[in-house]
Amino acid sequence: LKPGVHYIEIKKDWSNITDVIRQIEDVEFCEQIADNAYRDIVESDLYTYRNFVQIVLSHVKSVHQHMSINNPDDSRYLKLLELRERFPLIFSPVAFSIAYLKDVVYKCLLKLNLYEDYKRIEAIFKKTMMKNYV
Repeated sequence: LKPGVHYIEIKKDWSNITDVIRQIEDVEFCEQIADNAYRDIVESDLYTYRNFVQIVLSHVKSVHQHMSINNPDDSRYLKLLELRERFPLIFSPVAFSIAYLKDVVYKCLLKLNLYEDYKRIEAIFKKTMMKNYV
Protein backbone atom coordinates (compact mmCIF):
# COMPACT_ATOMS: atom_id res chain seq x y z
CA LEU A 1 0.00 0.00 0.00
CA LYS A 2 1.27 3.43 -0.92
CA PRO A 3 0.39 6.68 0.85
CA GLY A 4 -1.39 9.14 -1.39
CA VAL A 5 -2.30 6.31 -3.78
CA HIS A 6 -4.18 3.79 -1.62
CA TYR A 7 -4.77 5.76 1.57
CA ILE A 8 -4.38 9.17 3.13
CA GLU A 9 -1.36 9.18 5.40
CA ILE A 10 -1.45 10.84 8.81
CA LYS A 11 2.02 11.37 10.25
CA LYS A 12 2.70 10.09 13.76
CA ASP A 13 3.21 13.62 15.07
CA TRP A 14 0.07 14.85 13.28
CA SER A 15 2.12 17.57 11.57
CA ASN A 16 0.15 17.10 8.34
CA ILE A 17 -3.35 17.17 9.86
CA THR A 18 -4.44 20.25 7.88
CA ASP A 19 -3.44 18.50 4.62
CA VAL A 20 -5.27 15.36 5.71
CA ILE A 21 -8.46 17.30 6.45
CA ARG A 22 -8.19 19.07 3.08
CA GLN A 23 -7.78 15.71 1.33
CA ILE A 24 -10.70 14.14 3.21
CA GLU A 25 -12.94 17.02 2.15
CA ASP A 26 -11.98 16.49 -1.51
CA VAL A 27 -14.62 13.95 -2.60
CA GLU A 28 -13.02 13.32 -5.99
CA PHE A 29 -9.66 12.63 -4.36
CA CYS A 30 -11.24 10.20 -1.87
CA GLU A 31 -13.04 8.41 -4.69
CA GLN A 32 -9.75 8.14 -6.60
CA ILE A 33 -7.99 6.73 -3.51
CA ALA A 34 -10.79 4.17 -3.07
CA ASP A 35 -10.69 3.25 -6.77
CA ASN A 36 -6.90 2.83 -6.66
CA ALA A 37 -7.07 0.61 -3.59
CA TYR A 38 -9.87 -1.52 -5.04
CA ARG A 39 -8.11 -1.90 -8.39
CA ASP A 40 -4.67 -2.66 -6.96
CA ILE A 41 -5.79 -4.88 -4.09
CA VAL A 42 -9.08 -6.55 -4.99
CA GLU A 43 -9.20 -6.60 -8.79
CA SER A 44 -5.52 -7.45 -9.18
CA ASP A 45 -6.12 -10.88 -7.57
CA LEU A 46 -2.60 -10.64 -6.13
CA TYR A 47 -3.80 -10.87 -2.54
CA THR A 48 -6.30 -13.71 -2.74
CA TYR A 49 -6.33 -16.73 -0.50
CA ARG A 50 -5.73 -18.83 -3.63
CA ASN A 51 -2.48 -16.97 -4.38
CA PHE A 52 -1.37 -17.26 -0.77
CA VAL A 53 -1.93 -21.03 -0.82
CA GLN A 54 -0.21 -21.27 -4.20
CA ILE A 55 2.85 -19.52 -2.76
CA VAL A 56 2.88 -21.88 0.22
CA LEU A 57 2.46 -24.96 -1.99
CA SER A 58 5.18 -23.74 -4.36
CA HIS A 59 7.53 -23.32 -1.43
CA VAL A 60 6.68 -26.77 -0.09
CA LYS A 61 7.22 -28.26 -3.57
CA SER A 62 10.61 -26.56 -3.85
CA VAL A 63 11.62 -28.03 -0.50
CA HIS A 64 10.03 -31.43 -1.16
CA GLN A 65 10.71 -32.19 -4.81
CA HIS A 66 8.46 -35.27 -4.83
CA MET A 67 5.25 -33.21 -4.50
CA SER A 68 3.24 -32.70 -7.67
CA ILE A 69 -0.07 -31.17 -8.78
CA ASN A 70 -0.76 -34.45 -10.55
CA ASN A 71 -0.33 -36.33 -7.30
CA PRO A 72 -3.83 -37.02 -5.89
CA ASP A 73 -2.71 -36.19 -2.36
CA ASP A 74 -1.34 -32.80 -3.43
CA SER A 75 -4.18 -31.86 -5.78
CA ARG A 76 -6.63 -32.58 -2.95
CA TYR A 77 -5.43 -29.43 -1.21
CA LEU A 78 -6.10 -27.33 -4.29
CA LYS A 79 -9.58 -28.84 -4.63
CA LEU A 80 -10.30 -28.03 -0.98
CA LEU A 81 -9.08 -24.50 -1.61
CA GLU A 82 -11.41 -24.15 -4.59
CA LEU A 83 -14.36 -25.41 -2.51
CA ARG A 84 -13.45 -22.99 0.27
CA GLU A 85 -13.50 -20.07 -2.15
CA ARG A 86 -16.85 -21.08 -3.66
CA PHE A 87 -18.57 -21.88 -0.36
CA PRO A 88 -16.82 -19.90 2.39
CA LEU A 89 -19.57 -20.47 4.98
CA ILE A 90 -19.03 -24.22 4.87
CA PHE A 91 -15.44 -23.73 5.97
CA SER A 92 -16.10 -21.03 8.56
CA PRO A 93 -15.28 -21.67 12.22
CA VAL A 94 -18.97 -21.18 13.02
CA ALA A 95 -20.01 -23.91 10.58
CA PHE A 96 -17.41 -26.28 12.03
CA SER A 97 -18.59 -25.46 15.55
CA ILE A 98 -22.23 -26.12 14.64
CA ALA A 99 -21.34 -29.39 12.91
CA TYR A 100 -19.27 -30.47 15.91
CA LEU A 101 -22.04 -29.54 18.33
CA LYS A 102 -24.60 -31.49 16.28
CA ASP A 103 -22.29 -34.50 16.31
CA VAL A 104 -21.91 -34.30 20.09
CA VAL A 105 -25.69 -34.01 20.56
CA TYR A 106 -26.37 -36.98 18.25
CA LYS A 107 -23.81 -39.11 20.11
CA CYS A 108 -25.39 -38.18 23.44
CA LEU A 109 -28.85 -39.04 22.13
CA LEU A 110 -27.56 -42.40 20.91
CA LYS A 111 -25.88 -43.19 24.25
CA LEU A 112 -29.05 -42.29 26.14
CA ASN A 113 -31.18 -44.35 23.72
CA LEU A 114 -33.13 -41.20 22.83
CA TYR A 115 -32.15 -40.94 19.17
CA GLU A 116 -35.29 -42.74 17.89
CA ASP A 117 -37.50 -40.47 20.01
CA TYR A 118 -35.65 -37.44 18.66
CA LYS A 119 -36.21 -38.57 15.05
CA ARG A 120 -39.96 -39.07 15.71
CA ILE A 121 -40.26 -35.61 17.29
CA GLU A 122 -38.26 -34.10 14.43
CA ALA A 123 -40.59 -35.71 11.84
CA ILE A 124 -43.68 -34.42 13.65
CA PHE A 125 -42.13 -30.96 13.88
CA LYS A 126 -41.33 -30.94 10.15
CA LYS A 127 -44.88 -32.01 9.25
CA THR A 128 -46.31 -29.29 11.48
CA MET A 129 -44.04 -26.67 9.96
CA MET A 130 -44.97 -27.78 6.42
CA LYS A 131 -48.69 -27.48 7.23
CA ASN A 132 -48.15 -23.93 8.53
CA TYR A 133 -46.38 -22.86 5.33
CA VAL A 134 -48.72 -24.52 2.85
